[in-house]
Amino acid sequence: MSYEAISLAEAQELFSVWREAYRAIAIGGQAYKMGTRQLTRADLPEVKKQFDYWRNEVERLTAGTRRGPRVKRVVMRDL
Repeated sequence: MSYEAISLAEAQELFSVWREAYRAIAIGGQAYKMGTRQLTRADLPEVKKQFDYWRNEVERLTAGTRRGPRVKRVVMRDL
């Protein structure tokens, strides 16, 4: 997984996109069929996974907690 920095605004925007996708599936159904043709909106488990991920990222960025490895610097000295 990449530890690329992302801003709170970007996380909120992506959360909004996934929330709308989740909502569209919940309201309109995941798939429907008309005669011999069928439309599948999206994979609900994947949308839910991304929805949860971005919700957690927004909460994490709002709280100010860090994710990923912590880097510390140590200076070795011979006294």
